[in-house]
Amino acid sequence: MPYDQFVRLQLAGDMLTEPTDDLVMRLAGLGFQGLGQKLTAAAMAEKKVADELDDRVDTVTRGLLGLTVSCARCHDHKFDPIPTRDYYSLAAAYNGGEWNAELPLGSPEQEQARKDWLNRKAQLAAEVKKLLGEESVRAGRLELAKFAPYLEATWRAEVRAARKLPPDLPALAKRHDLAPAILERLVKALGTKDFEASGDSFKAWKAAVVAAVPMAAAGEADADVPPAIAAASQQAAATVAEAFADLDRLGREKQEKKPKPAPLKPEHERAVKFLLTGDKSIFSLKSDEVPAFFTAEAKQRHDTLTRDQAEHAKAEPPEPPRALGVKGGGTPMKINIRGNVYQLGVTAPPGFLQVLSRPAASGTAAAAFTRLDLATAIASRDNPLTARVFVNRVWHHLFGRGLVGTLSNFGQLGERPSHPELLDTLAVRFMEHGWSTKWLIREITLSTTYRLSSRPDAANQRLDGDNLLLWRMTPRRLEFEAWRDAMLAVAARLDRGLGGPPLTAKNRQQLHPQDPSHGRRTLYCYISRRDPNPTLMLFDVPEPNVTSEGRMVTTSPQQQLFALNSPFIMAMSKAFAERLAREAADDDARVDRAWRLAFARSPSTDERQAVLDYLQATGHDWTKVCHGVLLANEFLFLP
Repeated sequence: MPYDQFVRLQLAGDMLTEPTDDLVMRLAGLGFQGLGQKLTAAAMAEKKVADELDDRVDTVTRGLLGLTVSCARCHDHKFDPIPTRDYYSLAAAYNGGEWNAELPLGSPEQEQARKDWLNRKAQLAAEVKKLLGEESVRAGRLELAKFAPYLEATWRAEVRAARKLPPDLPALAKRHDLAPAILERLVKALGTKDFEASGDSFKAWKAAVVAAVPMAAAGEADADVPPAIAAASQQAAATVAEAFADLDRLGREKQEKKPKPAPLKPEHERAVKFLLTGDKSIFSLKSDEVPAFFTAEAKQRHDTLTRDQAEHAKAEPPEPPRALGVKGGGTPMKINIRGNVYQLGVTAPPGFLQVLSRPAASGTAAAAFTRLDLATAIASRDNPLTARVFVNRVWHHLFGRGLVGTLSNFGQLGERPSHPELLDTLAVRFMEHGWSTKWLIREITLSTTYRLSSRPDAANQRLDGDNLLLWRMTPRRLEFEAWRDAMLAVAARLDRGLGGPPLTAKNRQQLHPQDPSHGRRTLYCYISRRDPNPTLMLFDVPEPNVTSEGRMVTTSPQQQLFALNSPFIMAMSKAFAERLAREAADDDARVDRAWRLAFARSPSTDERQAVLDYLQATGHDWTKVCHGVLLANEFLFLP
C-alpha cells in the first residue's frame, strides 16, 4: 500500500471517501487511531477529554511529522515555530470524536446475516424466558394453595432444630407433598423481619410457634401439629388467599381499564411481595426449578424451544470482522489558557500547522478541520516533513540508526542529519515513486552502503567510532521477539500461522513469551497497558502508554539470567537437540546440521573439534551444546 494512502487510512478511517473494500487496507486505516488511550477519570470529564486529545495530537505529530506539537498545549513552542493557536487548530480534527468505536469491516451481507441470527437467538431466548416466567407464576400460585401445610412443615423443622436434630427438609417436603426448594426458603425466611412484616396473621403464627416449640421439643417423638399451630397456619393461609384475591381483582380492573382502581391493601401488598412477586420471594420458582412443575403442554413447548435453540446455535454465522477506530471529530476548539481546561480563550481557527501550510487567502478561514483534512495535509507532497520522517524511520529500521538520530524530533532540538542531501533525495524520490514502501526498501537494501561488511577498520574507527559516516554495517542485536522466533524456528516449534488474537489456538489462553508451549510468533504476544509482560519489559519492549520513537538496547544481568535459566530457552535447547537427533545420523553430521540451522554456514575445523571434545567429556549432552549455540553472539546479532 502506498504510504500516503496508508496515512490517509490511518487518520481518516471512517471519513475516507475513496473506495476501501480491501479488508487489509481497512484494518490498516482503523488500528493506529483506534488503539489510542481512553482515560477513565470521569470526575474531571473536561480534563479527561483534553488529555485524550493531547495523546492523539502528540502521537500523530511525533510519529508522522517529527514535531513535538503537544509542547504548544500550554504555551507557544519555545524552539519550533508552533504557536499555541496551532495546537488547538490541529486538535480540532479529533475534538468531538468517539474513541475506540467498534467499526464493522464485513460486507453488508455478512453484517445482515449476523444481525438476523442474533435477533432470532434473542427471540428464542425471550420465548423461553416468557414460558418459564408464566409457569413460575402458575406453579407458585398452585403451591401457595398449600400454604397451611407449608407452615406446618416449617413448624416440624423448628421442633427438630430445638431438639438439635437435622431438619431433614426433603423428608418433610415429601411427607406433606411440598416442593423441597420452597420449603427450604420458607424455613430460612422464618427468622427474618420480612416474615412478620407480611401481616398480622404471620406475626400470630410466629408467636404461636415461639410459645409451642419448647413444649414440643421436650417430647420423645414427632407429635401431631398442636391445635394452636394448626389454627394459626389456617389463619395465615386465609390471609394469603385474601391477598391474592385482591391482586386478581386489581389485575382485572386494570385490564378492563376502570378509572382509578383501588390499590392493594398494604398488608396484602406486603404478603404478595414477600411470597411471590419480590426479588427474593418464597414461592417464586427459579428457572431450573420450574420444569418440575410443567404441565404436559408446557413441557412440549419448552422441549420445542430448547431444540430450536440448539439447531439455531449450530447455524451460527461467523462474526464479521471488527476494528477499533475513531468516529466523528472536526469541532473547532477554544484555546485553553496555559492548558487549563476551565480557563478558555478565543476559538482557534481550525486547520493545519501554519508553518507547513500555504498562506490562506484573506477571509477564507475553514469552518471545520476534519480527520480527513488532517490526513490530506499530512500526506501531501507540499508538506516537506512526512516523507523525510518516514524515510528516516525505514533507514533506522534497516541500519539500526536513522540519518537523523532523533526519529520523532526534526525540530530545533533534534539532531542534524548526518547525510542531509541523501535524506532529501530519498524523500523526493520516495514521493515520485508513489510513496511506495517496497520501492524505498528495495532502493536502500540494494545500495553498496547496506551491503557493507561489519568488519572493523582501525583507522576508520579512530576517525568515526560511532559509524555516523557509514563506513561499515554496524552489528545489531536481534530484538527479543526475533530472537525468540529464531529459537522456535531452529527447534522446529514455530507456529507460522498469520493473524488472529494473542491467544493460543488450543485453549484460548493469552500468549506469554516465557511459556515453551506457546509456539506462535512473538508478534502475537498479549500487550497490556495496565499489566505489562515482565519478560518483554526485561528486553526493552517499549512502554505502551507513551509514544516511543525507537527501542532502547540494554544489557543487564537479568537478561543473562533469563538466557541461562529460563524454562523457555531450556525447552528450546532440548527441542533443538531432538531435531538434530532426528535429522542427522551421528555427532559429526549433527554439528554440521546445527551450524547450518543456527548460523547458515558450516562449522570451522576448530569449532567442530571443540564441540566433539565437549560431547565426549559430557556423555554426549546435546541439549547443553544447543543451549550454547542459541546463546552465541552469532545467533543473537545481525549481520
